[in-house]
Amino acid sequence: MWSPDLCRSSTPVLDIRIVVSIRVPTSRGIYEFLGFRLDARERLLLRNGSAVSITPKIFDALLLFLENPSRLLGKDEIMRTVWPDTHIDEATLTRTISELRKTLGQKPGEANFVQTVPKRGYRFVAPVEVLPDTAAAGKIPAPVDQAPEPPAAIAPAINDTPSWSVSSWRSMLTVIVFILLVLLVVLTGTWVYQTEFRRASSSPGSIAVLPFRRLGGSGSDQFLELGLTDTLITRLSSVPELTVRPASTVNEHADPKQDPVVIGRILKVDTVLDGSIQTIREEIRVTLRLIRVHDAKPLWAATLDGNARDLFSLQDAVSRQVAVALNLRLSSNQREMLAKRSTNDREAYESYVRGRFFLSKRSPEGFQKANDYFKQAIRLDPSYALAYVGLADTYLTLQGAGMENPQQATPKARAAAQQALKLDPTLGAAHNSLAAIAEDYDRDWPTAEKEFKLALELDPGFAPAHEWYGEYLGLMGRLDQGLVEEQRGLAIDPLSPTINEIKGKLFLWARRYDEAIRQFQQTLELDPSFSPARIWLVRTYAAKGMVAESLAESEKDYKARNGAVTVETLAMAYANAGQTDAAIEILEQLRAREHLEYIPPFNLAYVYIFLKQKDRAIEELNKACEGHDINVNSMKVDPLLDSLRPDPRFQKLMKRVNLPG
Repeated sequence: MWSPDLCRSSTPVLDIRIVVSIRVPTSRGIYEFLGFRLDARERLLLRNGSAVSITPKIFDALLLFLENPSRLLGKDEIMRTVWPDTHIDEATLTRTISELRKTLGQKPGEANFVQTVPKRGYRFVAPVEVLPDTAAAGKIPAPVDQAPEPPAAIAPAINDTPSWSVSSWRSMLTVIVFILLVLLVVLTGTWVYQTEFRRASSSPGSIAVLPFRRLGGSGSDQFLELGLTDTLITRLSSVPELTVRPASTVNEHADPKQDPVVIGRILKVDTVLDGSIQTIREEIRVTLRLIRVHDAKPLWAATLDGNARDLFSLQDAVSRQVAVALNLRLSSNQREMLAKRSTNDREAYESYVRGRFFLSKRSPEGFQKANDYFKQAIRLDPSYALAYVGLADTYLTLQGAGMENPQQATPKARAAAQQALKLDPTLGAAHNSLAAIAEDYDRDWPTAEKEFKLALELDPGFAPAHEWYGEYLGLMGRLDQGLVEEQRGLAIDPLSPTINEIKGKLFLWARRYDEAIRQFQQTLELDPSFSPARIWLVRTYAAKGMVAESLAESEKDYKARNGAVTVETLAMAYANAGQTDAAIEILEQLRAREHLEYIPPFNLAYVYIFLKQKDRAIEELNKACEGHDINVNSMKVDPLLDSLRPDPRFQKLMKRVNLPG
């Protein structure tokens, strides 16, 4: 069985070990205190003359206290000294101190040996007497100012003038040459080691944390791996010098059966962190490997053991180990962010992880389960700010996908985001949600931009903030700025279908149709099932007058799914192709479905534009404005609406949503 007190970290792959044995005098001797005697050289603890059973680490901790009697020892100092090559958590230190007290017979509430100084460390308060180690053998050391007499057998050989033979000189020369060679090897090895290690462990520009794999054993918590992966990605994303691929993208492309280096190349990162989890009852073992992608070279590895009852401490230990392996230079604030816990409730945390998992599915069933799990997490821990952010994201995603009426979804999203910021004002994701609400529902453009900028200031590595802010800039007609922001988002998450899609929309709004078509096609290469990209490709073909291509893509999307937006797009393509009867038939079907699901009125306006029914198109746009349809925001830049722009009624609608003409 593994001990949760042990965390073992391996050295870097380049492992040059040169051992030079030198006898160095030691000050460690014999320590006596309250009936105990500790022999540091023999590593022996006696109580009233009888040996006491003690583990190595508890012995090391006791020896440290005896070497520093009455001095306050900070927790970090103890952990660095007792576990010099291993990163441990405070829980391990606490257990070690507790075991030490039991070994010494210190009862709860007493402080006759080890005293706790709250929030600072520990102090050894028992009186300590230090004896030289020769006392253990019954020897009496000579006075300092009097050298011991040599034994009679060798006394005649000692005189005032040493006599050196040729062989003695040769032996001495051999020793000197050997020492010089050793020093040369040490210096050369050290230089090579430091050069290689600096190169190997220098902070990578981009990293992907691959989903942790479960190895053997058993465990009822199938989301343990997902939670550890998500936590590590979230924490590392708070470090500005790192570009961390989002969990959604990694999960989409990571295959546990595939070589981590291959996955790293697909994700376009410099390094990958590959990890596995193995559980036996309450024991958890986490194994980590950091691999450089371009040459498949392992840079670092570590194994950490922990206990399921103290999962959060294990997560903290993993985060610290990875930060050290990446050679991150962290400020005190960044160190706090790296160790930040959003909740201490294990069940709430598990519900949140499940919510994120199902939200990433982007399906009606997934949205419903995500909603339920986020609410459950909030019930378990009402102070769990990230759970409120997850709930806000769910409502906003439903609204953006045209699956829920904005007038119903947005107030819920707003309340959740505001509560998240009340609990934690530093959450960039919550500010990003409020920015989207100000843009899509309130049409309060200045507030939207202010919140977007605040989100990026708090979390510059948060790809959705770049994505949504870039789209906002495009809607305002600042298309070049918007493309720059989308490119920043793609630098963080180059495989994101949504960021790639929005970049295509910006090309469309700039009337750069060929570039828009290429961008949407590239997006569909990343994910052929990503319907929004195909719908916008249909609209781009229509805007450019490529009627046959527009209809073909629309029919392809309709065969794959039957959602309202897809059906509306098919009706538009039929109308554009002159198949009026087919377009009208679809419109009638949509009207019959309005009482069953949300039908975005803005998209119906496209159909009436191509049916040459301008009045009906204006009527649908008016409904879209009244119903807070988020597509209304594109009225300033959308080329498909160009035929309506001269109409005074259209200009009036533009003013109604605070958009300049």
